[in-house]
Amino acid sequence: PPTSPNSSISPVHLQTPPPPTAPSSLTATAISSSQINLSWTASTDAVGVTGYRVERCEGVSCSNFTYIATSTATTYSNTGLTASTNYSYRVLATDAASNFSTYSNTASATTQTSVDTTPPTISNIQSTSITSSGATITWTTDEASDTQVEYGLTTSYGSQTTLNTTLTTSHSQAITGLTASTLYHYRVKSKDAAGNLQTSGDGTFTTQATA
Repeated sequence: PPTSPNSSISPVHLQTPPPPTAPSSLTATAISSSQINLSWTASTDAVGVTGYRVERCEGVSCSNFTYIATSTATTYSNTGLTASTNYSYRVLATDAASNFSTYSNTASATTQTSVDTTPPTISNIQSTSITSSGATITWTTDEASDTQVEYGLTTSYGSQTTLNTTLTTSHSQAITGLTASTLYHYRVKSKDAAGNLQTSGDGTFTTQATA
């Protein structure tokens, strides 16, 4: 019988695609007291880059990076940060074959100082030590602030005490030169170190009769 010819099968060698190139030119820009924006140059890859892994650490010269997000774009906005704090970032790319690139350069930024836009809260307003020619107005605030009182015969006031620029939470302001047996309107004003002003509602007191 005829014999079958000898046959040989060549092995197929599957070549693993190379990993993506490292992202480059990573920059970090603080745009507020709680947000830093990242941007970098895209990686290249034989089978296609599928995303970027973003890692972060906190503090100047930190090295304990941890994963925080994955971005499919070459930008990322990191929000919810602490004011006046330094953060460092690095990025690597991944492709469709689950290969990882080496890390990008490290970029750092410090979040902006938190801006105080809240005025003091005024409470416990009292008119005390009322005489025929004067009175003392006291109040408290929830943060250190200055002291001033507006007063007059109507709610247009028209007069005010000299501004006391000492920042305190316990306020006391004397009013002098008043007319006896007269109803006076007043309101108190306090401004904090950031320049936020709070003005109270209207209050009244009546000076005593002349002895």
